[in-house]
Amino acid sequence: MRSTIAAVGRVLVTLGLLILLFVGYQLWGTGFFQARTGPTRR
Repeated sequence: MRSTIAAVGRVLVTLGLLILLFVGYQLWGTGFFQARTGPTRR
């Protein structure tokens, strides 16, 4: 029983980290913030 709970917890933590990495990629990897501010002036 205890090992099952530990395994489920490990899976949930891993899924949470993967989701955080995906969100980070979506925000910074795709240049979301730069696209929102519009074109830069020179």
